[in-house]
Amino acid sequence: QLYKSKAVLWNSKSANCRNKIIREDAWKDKGDEMKMAVQDLKNKMTTLLASYRREKSRIKESHITGTVYVSKWFALSEFNFMTDKNTPHFIVDTL
Repeated sequence: QLYKSKAVLWNSKSANCRNKIIREDAWKDKGDEMKMAVQDLKNKMTTLLASYRREKSRIKESHITGTVYVSKWFALSEFNFMTDKNTPHFIVDTL
């Protein structure tokens, strides 16, 4: 929930996503809230995001094969706000 509250950390469409100073400040704020070192928090998020991608992949694969995969991963519902994170931006054809 804390990660979700700071869109600059996960939303590539955010205006400040590319601003390293703002992103680092957001990580520091979250580290203070969790009483964790920033690097430990980043490592934890890397692990959780990898697990989320794994579960998304398993669900997608089950739709293709026609089987039913029900995830038992505890945080899947918490990370569903990122379902369209990797959706490509709208591109205007200039030709």
